[in-house]
Amino acid sequence: MTIKLGSDIVYIPKFEKALRSNREYFIQNVFSQEELEYPKPQRLASIFATKEAVTKALGITPGKWKEIEVAYEASGKPYLAKFPQDKKSKRKWKHELSISHDGDYVIANIIFYQ
Repeated sequence: MTIKLGSDIVYIPKFEKALRSNREYFIQNVFSQEELEYPKPQRLASIFATKEAVTKALGITPGKWKEIEVAYEASGKPYLAKFPQDKKSKRKWKHELSISHDGDYVIANIIFYQ
């Protein structure tokens, strides 16, 4: 079994400032339409932290944010609706995602396995 781990932490006030300053960039290059349906800064910071964690785990060049999409089950559990898969590999990556908030911080942890 192969396992890959990614983690990222975001300071929400700093993220909110970047979001306000570069809103159009984030809309065009980072978040999907589905991710923007609930545009609260804490939620968007969670999604951004997740995308960062995914790039770290899979060794993806940062900035390919639209290739990764975070969604939520009815229960509120987050999962990846879309992420890059190695086209050469016969086995697809499965994943487990955890996002936690505490005060001004959000952390995302992702484990990929096959």
